[in-house]
Amino acid sequence: MKPLVLRPLADLDIDNYYIYIKNENPQAAMRFIDSLQATFANIGNFSAIGSLRFNHLTLLEKVRVINVKNFANYQIFYIERDNHIEVIRILHSSMDISQDMLNAN
Repeated sequence: MKPLVLRPLADLDIDNYYIYIKNENPQAAMRFIDSLQATFANIGNFSAIGSLRFNHLTLLEKVRVINVKNFANYQIFYIERDNHIEVIRILHSSMDISQDMLNAN
């Protein structure tokens, strides 16, 4: 299993979504964190599990994306490195994802 390293923006994304969901439903916020951790574990064990959705964009050609388990509107964007998985962002599908990803890179 490769360890996951979160970029600061990804860490901030998690905090922001947790707070947002918690304001509506505290139990759902805890489920979100549990689902996020389960998805991170899947990525660590099977790094190629995510799709190469932005492969046509040179700056994002190695970025993989996978939906958060049980929270399909939230997507994890990551790159497999030699010794770890680098999590770039966690974004909601209603956002301008391609623009946010280009800004994160």
